[in-house]
Amino acid sequence: MTVSSRYDADAKQVRVEVTQDQKGEPFAFPLTVSFAVSGGSEPVRLDLSVTEKRQVAFVPVSSRPTLVRVDPEHSLLAEVKEKKARGWWVAQLKSAPRVPERLRAVAHFAASRNAADRKLLVETVSNDKFYGVRVAAATALGRVADDLSRPALLAALEQDNPHVRSAAATALGAFGKNDAVADVLEAAWSEGDRSYKVEAAVLKSLARIRKPPLKMLEDALGRDSHREVIRQAALTALARRKEPRAIEILLEWTGADRPRRCRMAAIAGLGQRVTRVATPEEETGKVVKRLTGLLQAPGPRIRAVALQAMRRLGGSAKAAEDVVASLAEHDPEGRVRVAAQAALKAMQTEKTASAELDRLRGELESLRKRNRDLADRLKKLEAK
Repeated sequence: MTVSSRYDADAKQVRVEVTQDQKGEPFAFPLTVSFAVSGGSEPVRLDLSVTEKRQVAFVPVSSRPTLVRVDPEHSLLAEVKEKKARGWWVAQLKSAPRVPERLRAVAHFAASRNAADRKLLVETVSNDKFYGVRVAAATALGRVADDLSRPALLAALEQDNPHVRSAAATALGAFGKNDAVADVLEAAWSEGDRSYKVEAAVLKSLARIRKPPLKMLEDALGRDSHREVIRQAALTALARRKEPRAIEILLEWTGADRPRRCRMAAIAGLGQRVTRVATPEEETGKVVKRLTGLLQAPGPRIRAVALQAMRRLGGSAKAAEDVVASLAEHDPEGRVRVAAQAALKAMQTEKTASAELDRLRGELESLRKRNRDLADRLKKLEAK
């Protein structure tokens, strides 16, 4: 639902409009909206019985409210959207007592590229008392990689909470080829962190900004971590490497003797590596052959991720088309059948696209020939 609030200074009242955005009939439910007013010891409350798809109420107040809180007790099971003045959003971000309210305010300002709005997010990364709100603010800052967000995110790498450090490290991966950020991330990786999750985020972002040495990634593959997050980060980074050795390592890590999470990361990495980097036909053939073999794996997750990799390869994996078609029809796992159908469609779509490209090339050549003929006829006419 969407709740719109607007203050009318002349009438000294707040207009509240509630819109139920879902399709079909309206729900009936109670809704509370509270208004903090200067000089008042208790907030003004609107207790509304919502029964229509669109409903409007007017709330008398002594002065402009300083804070508007929709469903302050969070008793509704609903997706709440709000439309209100910027000042009320600022107050919600800075002083709303409940975490979901502040998270909603972070989401509101995350969509803005206005410098003043983004400075609010910078403050939130440093000052909010709950780590989850700081995580959301760090993620929002990472959407715009500039001189405003960079210092705040670099500083957040030093916070005590590992979730915040991880979010900051992940957000820094959006800073392109920024050498200053890459240097900090490289130093952070060398120094290590108390949290495996933070180290994995640092390695992933470093790989996006500056290609780490292959030796660094191979060393990372030798490190144990909770849920294999470091090895998964290293395998993901290998998908960005141009060296043929990267494909060899990824192929090795698809083996049945490797941890399942690592196998899945390596399989996904093969699909990314072949499509991201120009790969010789012989190497592509090895990848397709390995992925085809994995389609017979007993684990449905392995089969599904292999099919997703094939989907990325499209027509390059056409040698496996019959096997994929069989899985799309007969695999006992629904998610595998869905993945097989998507892979099959990608293979066939690419064939269709290739055929269309050939047709367009033929038409272009015909036009060129016709132009040459017209040019010859024009020359003959001019010569007479």
